[in-house]
Amino acid sequence: MTDQPTKQDQISVLDLEELDFLTIKDAAALIGITPPTLRGYVGNGDIAAYRIHRNCVRITRATVERFKSEYHQTVKAETRRAEHLTIAQTARVLHVSQRTVITMIQDGDLTAVTEGGVRRIARNEIADYLLSRKTTSSHPEGA
Repeated sequence: MTDQPTKQDQISVLDLEELDFLTIKDAAALIGITPPTLRGYVGNGDIAAYRIHRNCVRITRATVERFKSEYHQTVKAETRRAEHLTIAQTARVLHVSQRTVITMIQDGDLTAVTEGGVRRIARNEIADYLLSRKTTSSHPEGA
């Protein structure tokens, strides 16, 4: 969490009823990431949150919406540039945890190459993996 709230994050007594707090789980779902990933962003100070009580953390909907917009713009820009994606970038693209990507590599579902001490996965490898996992609906389109 940030040390000092910015002017736009400060709350007046009159604003209290208008706060739209989200749980970590709901905020993560809205952004399209996992709760542990969101907790990491909160812990790093990348997203402002309120520790209501002990393990009770809440984030305002407005903060989540701002973060979601910035996050997805960053992810799109990062993934467009690279021929190979890092484990973190692959996790963001697939909307899974980094641990899941590592397990996919260990299980042989994805192949990683090491460049400069960083494991990377080729974009076409990720696309091929997704195509191999695509399921078809038993219901016709538009029915």
